[in-house]
Amino acid sequence: MITLGISFGYHDASVAIVKDNEVIYSSAEQHFTRQKHDSSFPRYAIESGMRMFGLAAKDLDKVVYHEDPYSKFSRILSSVFSSYPYSQKEFVDVSKTWLGKRLLVFKEISDNLQVPSRKIAYLNHHLSHAANAFLLSGFEQSACAVIDAVGDWSCSAFYDCAWLDGAPVIKKIDDVQFPVSLGLIYSAFTSFLGFQPNSDENSVMALASFGEPIYLNEIEKLIIKNLKTTKISLNEEYLNFSTFYSSPYTKKFKSVFGQPRKIFDKVPFSCLQENKNEKLVSEEHKRFANIAASVQKFFEQETMNYFVKLKEQTGRDKVVFAGGAALNCVNNSKLKNDARFSSMFIPPDPGDGGSSIGVALYYNLLNKKSAGPKALKTPYLGSAMNSKSIQQITPFISSKKISKYSKHGWEGKINANWRVTEFKSKEEGYRIVAQKIFNNHIVGWVQGRNEVGPRALGNRSIIIKADSLKLAQRLSCEVKDRAQFRPYALAMTEQSARQILDLKDDANGLQSYKWM
Repeated sequence: MITLGISFGYHDASVAIVKDNEVIYSSAEQHFTRQKHDSSFPRYAIESGMRMFGLAAKDLDKVVYHEDPYSKFSRILSSVFSSYPYSQKEFVDVSKTWLGKRLLVFKEISDNLQVPSRKIAYLNHHLSHAANAFLLSGFEQSACAVIDAVGDWSCSAFYDCAWLDGAPVIKKIDDVQFPVSLGLIYSAFTSFLGFQPNSDENSVMALASFGEPIYLNEIEKLIIKNLKTTKISLNEEYLNFSTFYSSPYTKKFKSVFGQPRKIFDKVPFSCLQENKNEKLVSEEHKRFANIAASVQKFFEQETMNYFVKLKEQTGRDKVVFAGGAALNCVNNSKLKNDARFSSMFIPPDPGDGGSSIGVALYYNLLNKKSAGPKALKTPYLGSAMNSKSIQQITPFISSKKISKYSKHGWEGKINANWRVTEFKSKEEGYRIVAQKIFNNHIVGWVQGRNEVGPRALGNRSIIIKADSLKLAQRLSCEVKDRAQFRPYALAMTEQSARQILDLKDDANGLQSYKWM
């Protein structure tokens, strides 16, 4: 049986192909369009995967979408009506967007893929995440936490997962519904701190390391906890997620946290300098760092509270974690080192990009009994790169970037005939690249198939010497246009990982870190 999972329409459009209970292909659309977080229909990712395995539309037994569009529409419409007449712009936009196209998502899939509507299905959004995490973990049983901004109605959902008679059973035991969302709160602060929501939350996490959580008590007031019923609600005096054309934070929010950072205001913190010059850091920038540290601390506390409750509800020994919140690696390390669960698994792409894997696997397993859980063997499931495909990416490269590195001046157009060196053997390639790295070159490393998810895992990576801050500064400033307060990850051997990383010493400890 061949199942195609598909995710698109909001951010991180992706596709996955599952054949006989095995993921044989998965890729994000952005790898082909070079548009970060591309949300459009993933036509190029689909074409690449189908071509790679010689498949045609007639070969697909099922096409599964990653969320319930009708439930999502009801949530958005209810939210807009609750704020009417202040949400007139939102009402007009929702009417045009949803009644015009988004409710016809299955027709769009059918028309693009040329498959009959009877072959198209969907899963609840958070179940898609849960399936992605549990079905790739290889666990016989586990608890599952899904935490993100918002799905259909849920913002966080919790499951009890187990294999029974060759089939996965993923049972929802609890959820936290819109608008109470740890993800949306974190994204609101991302916007307040001058970054792009649903994209730059990692910048907030990095900035947090330069501050102190002195605003924690104030941030805790954003969620109202009813001690009698254990239910929680959003304090809408501070935040309002119903009107998306106006700011999510209110005047009262700004009276507590001050004015937001302007996006063109450069943050002077740096983790790429041996001697940090504190004189360059204004009180205003320290305030932003303290706010980032506070929301990160709040996020860690509330996530841990969810995990404590999940352990009590399921009694399971292991846990899997998915949703956009599972990309916060600082929080992940604290959850993993907590002794509550013996093992934790996070899939290579726990966000919306990975939900296409979840739906494809889930439906494939529903229709064919399996021998039991099968752990993901590799995150390298995307398209392969060769000399021809390297030439094909040149139209997407920024001319501004090319002009920086052109040795012979800039003529206003990209030369499609780039020099490509093909090594006689892997060993020769390793030797030449190692020499370039040793000589302080920045190397773009491409091999094999694309990795799944937003993390560079060695098949599409930029590599420099790990002991050179000067190189890291050049990489940030000249190559990636990346803020210097954001650190880089180290690549290391399994043998040296226990010396470098603060790892919990258990049998599954190192495995969990390989794809994070």
